[in-house]
Amino acid sequence: MTPSDSVIRPATAGDIDDLVKLQSGYADAWTASQIGDALHNDSARLLVAERSGETVAYSAGYLVLEDVELAQLWVHPGHRSLGVARKLIVALVSQAQGEGCRRMLLEVRVGNVAAINLYRSMGFEQLSIRPHYYRHPEEDALVLERVF
Repeated sequence: MTPSDSVIRPATAGDIDDLVKLQSGYADAWTASQIGDALHNDSARLLVAERSGETVAYSAGYLVLEDVELAQLWVHPGHRSLGVARKLIVALVSQAQGEGCRRMLLEVRVGNVAAINLYRSMGFEQLSIRPHYYRHPEEDALVLERVF
């Protein structure tokens, strides 16, 4: 499979159950209530990636003035390293630019080397470290930004 095999589209209320299942087993997963709240938040932008009609990934960003903050990015383990996350980020950046945003901000676990490598390959740079930011397990977060 290639990234072009995936279709990116806005999330809807009908996606909530699939998005909860997608994240099952992760300590930092959003609940159905949190996803529903985001879908009803005017500043939130949720995108879903599908392959052959199956939900394989999603992203959630919040527009804050001239920034878009990447709050969630989940890819099913069987679909990682196939370019789906990159495609979701590109789509979110494009949407945010169209709405006047000038940069994207995100936090990532310091131990998530694959994600850090992806973000750096896309032009993200480290701004700071947030000690003990994550729980279960406790871990520091890198704060990254990409200026458009």
